[in-house]
Amino acid sequence: MAGEMRDIKTMANAPGTQRRRGRPKKTESPNSPEISREAIIEFAFSMTRTESLDTLSMVKVATAMAVSPSSVHYYLSRRDALISGVINRFYREVCDSTPKASGSAREAIKAIVQANYLVMLKYPGIVRYLSSHNRFRLVQEVQEGEIDYGIRAFDLLGVAIMRAGYSGRDTAMLGHLLRMFILSSAQAEAQLQTPSFHKEFLDGILGRFKRKSYPGLHHSLRDFASLDGTDVFNTGLEILLDGFERRAERNANAAKE
Repeated sequence: MAGEMRDIKTMANAPGTQRRRGRPKKTESPNSPEISREAIIEFAFSMTRTESLDTLSMVKVATAMAVSPSSVHYYLSRRDALISGVINRFYREVCDSTPKASGSAREAIKAIVQANYLVMLKYPGIVRYLSSHNRFRLVQEVQEGEIDYGIRAFDLLGVAIMRAGYSGRDTAMLGHLLRMFILSSAQAEAQLQTPSFHKEFLDGILGRFKRKSYPGLHHSLRDFASLDGTDVFNTGLEILLDGFERRAERNANAAKE
């Protein structure tokens, strides 16, 4: 995320986030929606359910909205403003889906991570972008008075981990591990990399390899082919949290010696 951690106030005044002077050109279709910065971002955000954010351009969004490209450029003069606006809208949904703290600290962390994962599954186009780009993974270009939901989402998970009693260093480490786990798990679903997507093919190859030569393959392939993304995610989350708790206990015991 090098290059991301810039002064947020400076980002708020970044070129392309301010509305241009003058009137936008009228749309070419009588059925076109009302045009505003928020409407354009909302429409582009909805497109990421089926299209990668990386492929969205000002012209592509304008065409899908049945408006002139100049209307989009009037409100969002730079593509970066569009991309960041869409990602900020995504993180807003992440924040809105975050449940209020209840139960144990561990259960609160799990609830946030699971909610974040479910939101990512809804927008594979966002997942593909975040998996391959550093820009806007955390800090967004926001207008004055607008909330940077990337920062807020980061804070919500950080607070849950902090309340579990972890140090700043351990909060940073566990938070990073969990965020990467959420993203990689969602990417596996978006890219159809979960084994159950390919069960028929995987089941079919077993007969091509002798058990004597490939005992590990025969021992686990059929179960591997049945692995479901949700089960893998929940199991992986438990392993991560178990491992980190044991690490914290070892460190605490070592400090007492």
